[in-house]
Amino acid sequence: MKKILLATTMLVAGASIAAAEVTLSGSARMGVISNYSDNVAANGDESDLTFTSRARVVFNLSGESDSGLSFGASFRADNAVGANAGDAGSVFVSGAFGKLSMGDVDGAAQMATGHVAGVGLTGLGDLNESVFLGAGDGATDPTALYEYAAGDFTVYLSATNPVTTLGVAGPPATRTSDLTAVAIGGKYTFGDYTVGLGYENLSGFEAAATGAVAIGADNTDVDHVVLKVSANVAGFAVQGLIGQADGTWRGVAVDADQYAASVSYTTGALTGTVFYTDDSGLAALGGTTAYGIGASYDLGGGASVVGGVVENKDANAGAGATAFDLGLNFSF
Repeated sequence: MKKILLATTMLVAGASIAAAEVTLSGSARMGVISNYSDNVAANGDESDLTFTSRARVVFNLSGESDSGLSFGASFRADNAVGANAGDAGSVFVSGAFGKLSMGDVDGAAQMATGHVAGVGLTGLGDLNESVFLGAGDGATDPTALYEYAAGDFTVYLSATNPVTTLGVAGPPATRTSDLTAVAIGGKYTFGDYTVGLGYENLSGFEAAATGAVAIGADNTDVDHVVLKVSANVAGFAVQGLIGQADGTWRGVAVDADQYAASVSYTTGALTGTVFYTDDSGLAALGGTTAYGIGASYDLGGGASVVGGVVENKDANAGAGATAFDLGLNFSF
């Protein structure tokens, strides 16, 4: 990835040297898309093909103290306001103790496992993604994430901010929401294989949407355990995930599983991917059932041709909806 150095500061103290720099990276895409929103009942099987394009710039800040402590931050230009508020971008500090990050970061369970591979130029709704309780969704950010690596094993700990955008910090009696997600996870890599395991809990109360009266004290208390296995062998990248959640979500009992799998194969500059996800049992938390197929061809120099087709089985009251896209993707 190409980077443009904006500024470098050298601080000399005796024999030690500390450096800080700001660099730019970016991405862009252009192509065509037929999205799910076009597949409504009024149109039957018809859908509209439209143009799609996007350009993004990312600021990457890094530095090192006189004692060797590393620190930095990263945010997209279009998220600058959110980065200032702590609910976009991220800030980190790292050393022999590990790494501590805050901001719009993933929770420990998600870091230890992650999503299976997706397809498409635009992601096509990112329906390859599984449901996580502490996903760092902005409303509960800044999330705090700690990670420590020892050889091939990495452990993660995280917690979301205990106050959402529904209210302000203060005694529980004055808050309109107090949902908090805590998580722990770990992953181990041995050769071409990786196993990740995570546990997370989301608990607290929320106020009614029209006032400051809580729906019910501790009306949400959900546990989620997730396991993922990955392998990269002979050009194949295979990923499988299973998760189980149970408890109470907004006063309603939750007891559901989720599954996801993907297979990618790379030969030369061409990569093909298929995926399947079923987290429809967690529909209240954003789950759905979907499958997709796609491919990308590396043109070199940061350019690639990318396309995909995804079927959302739960859209249109269970009738399903299909989306596809095709175009060029660029990285800088």
